[in-house]
Amino acid sequence: MTATAESSALALARTHYENFPVAPAFLPRPAREALAAIYAFARTADDIADEGTLSESERLSRLEALGRALESAARGEPGDDPVMIALAEAVERYRLETRHFHDLLSAFRQDVTKRRYAHLGEVMDYCRRSANPVGRLVMAIAGDAHPRHLAWSDATCTALQWINFLQDLHEDAVQRDRIYLPADEMERFGVNERHLRERITDPALEALLDHVLRRTRRILEAGLPLGRVVPGRMGLFVRAIQHSGLRVLYRLECPRPDRFDRPRLNRTDRALVLLRALAPR
Repeated sequence: MTATAESSALALARTHYENFPVAPAFLPRPAREALAAIYAFARTADDIADEGTLSESERLSRLEALGRALESAARGEPGDDPVMIALAEAVERYRLETRHFHDLLSAFRQDVTKRRYAHLGEVMDYCRRSANPVGRLVMAIAGDAHPRHLAWSDATCTALQWINFLQDLHEDAVQRDRIYLPADEMERFGVNERHLRERITDPALEALLDHVLRRTRRILEAGLPLGRVVPGRMGLFVRAIQHSGLRVLYRLECPRPDRFDRPRLNRTDRALVLLRALAPR
């Protein structure tokens, strides 16, 4: 990878605050570069779908163009874009399947056009395309295609996507007019869109969030065995992600006056995550 491509991918990975590790320094350099390239691709697509003042048609057009650029990069023709150069090298080195990137793009296109979800099945289908492909790509870098391990990866990624939803309830509703909480569950618990837009924390919202958080914890815990079977530094990376998710989940579960505050992991949190990741048993 050229120095420019590497630095561009890593720089983009560091320009957005994340509660979860993206491309930590303890990983071997090739794996770190590949993870940074994957993150940079996903971040670019996410920004097209969400940021700025583009029209809906312009966003969809740019996402389609990104898909074409992906296919060119996979053929070894990345052009001059540093992110695509980095991605082309990652695809070649680890034989990454482009279908996972296209699944991501389909979820970002859906973000442009779909703003409400009727039931849990619709949200889980979105998670299957918006989050699980990233885990599949991580597993490819780890060289692990065991079906049970991939299922654990899917559970981990689905739970992390739900954690992201729960972190951004107010921001998504106000800034993007987007609500991922299933409409039938909101109705069942007596929660409406005004709760999310006006940051109303009342017994109805508390009950709904507790319900969703319990489900999210069950999904995340179902994927925890993955961190014990992936070896070496990639295993440490997987455990760091999982324990970061558990820590954010704990923060979301804690009673607080405003359930819309976005948790940010501090140094103590990150130290706990590292200690737990280092001691998988």
